Amino acid sequence: MLHRASATPRESRHEMAVALLGKMGRSDAAPVLAEIARDVSHGDSLRWQALRECLGLDTRTGFWTLTAIASSVEDGLAIPAGELRAQLLEAHPQLAEVE
Repeated sequence: MLHRASATPRESRHEMAVALLGKMGRSDAAPVLAEIARDVSHGDSLRWQALRECLGLDTRTGFWTLTAIASSVEDGLAIPAGELRAQLLEAHPQLAEVE
């Protein structure tokens, strides 16, 4: 999954802010992005963007977050998160050490 459309203009603004943090290289934002990604009260599009940026800024925090989301049977992002996790582990086996 590359992108899901945002349901509201507010969420679109939040998604752009999250993307901006990633483009700015703000690794100090990774814990906040991980929180956003895990919070099911946010829309899937915002959560997915936060997860992607978190992975890019801090691999350890991002991969832990990805694993947590993939492991949650009640999370709407569990399946795509599990697929991404499997792809990342196949491409980068060293990520298994992060767990």
